[in-house]
Amino acid sequence: MEEELRAARNELEAEKQKGTAAKAARLEEQAATQTITMASQLNDIDMIATESQEQCARKSDLCNQQHEEKSDRRNDKEAERQELANLVNSIMDKRERERQGQEGEKEGEKEGERAAAVEVLSEYLLCSFLTRL
Repeated sequence: MEEELRAARNELEAEKQKGTAAKAARLEEQAATQTITMASQLNDIDMIATESQEQCARKSDLCNQQHEEKSDRRNDKEAERQELANLVNSIMDKRERERQGQEGEKEGEKEGERAAAVEVLSEYLLCSFLTRL
């Protein structure tokens, strides 16, 4: 009976060790599966982060390009506005010079008329004076 008891204990101990070994194998398998899953997830996260960085860089480049284009358009418009302002100013200056020239011609004509009148009067007076002599 003692031998049967010992055999039963040994058998229980063997079953216990067998169960423990099976449980340990299952735990190792689960740990390996979790490790593979986590490695895969980390790889996915890494790829997403890389793609996100690339998208941010592209967006930043696009924003910089759009800003430069907008700045160029503003500079072009400002140059055109300045050119137009210069053209208008030159036209106004030319018209002012023409107006002053016309006024000068009118004054010259008046001055010429005065000079002619003075000359005619001088000749008349001279003739009158000479005829009285």
